[in-house]
Order: sequence, then C-alpha cells, then structure tokens
Amino acid sequence: MAVAQNCSNPIGIWKTSSGARLDIREINPDTGQIVVSFKSPENLFQDGPHMGTGYLGNASLPATSGSELPASTLSFTVKWPDQSISSWNGYCELKKEVPTITSLWLWVRPDVNKFIEHFNTGHTIFTPYRENRGKEPSPSPGK
Repeated sequence: MAVAQNCSNPIGIWKTSSGARLDIREINPDTGQIVVSFKSPENLFQDGPHMGTGYLGNASLPATSGSELPASTLSFTVKWPDQSISSWNGYCELKKEVPTITSLWLWVRPDVNKFIEHFNTGHTIFTPYRENRGKEPSPSPGK
C-alpha cells in the first residue's frame, strides 16, 4: 500500500465520489508548482488520464491572531481532447480527521450547444485514494 497523502504532503492519488482521480505527482519545493494527472469520471472523457499543472500554496505559515490553522491552497489546470480547459482552485484541510481538498472548478469550452455553454462551473471534493498506486493507469502518450 502507498503511504497516505495529507494536506502537508499531498503527493499521491485523490478521488471524488463521482469516480474522478487526481494524481499529484510532483511538487517543486522552491516555487510550489505541481505536476498532476487527472482522470475524469467515465461518463465524461473515456481516455486519459490527462496531464496538468498548477500550484500549491504555503501552509507552513503560522496562523494569524484570532484565526484557525491555515489550510493548504492549491490550483491546477487540465486541457481536454476537445480543446476545452478545466481549472480547479481550492484548499486542503482535515475534515473529520480525513485530508480533504475542497475546490471550485471552471470548465471553458470552445463550442456550445443547446445543453452546454462556454462556461460551466461547480465544486469537487477530493479525498485520498487508498488503493495500491501500481493499479492506476499511466497517462496516455502525448497528453
């Protein structure tokens, strides 16, 4: 089993209740830049995971007077096969002793139809995926 990730060290695989998988693969300790792969739920994009990049905020700063401990902030962006782009912005904190990433997402599409506009938004909650990392798919070549 892989070591469970947490808000101080989020490297590893996170899941959503809809079946999406976020794999935070690398963190540059100097800049906070992260490398991720993201696999959407099966009902969105059948291929993937897709590579993305983003940033992790510094959660090591002390809490300001009168506030609780600060959460780790993060953001990441993924480009999809149809040339649309999704971005997530959120924070990680312990909720009922479980590291939890709570995020807002924005999906921007190049074309529209009667069901989907250029902009779509919502929220996603990620929690640690505790299965063996060796069972996870590798990113598709060129993505």
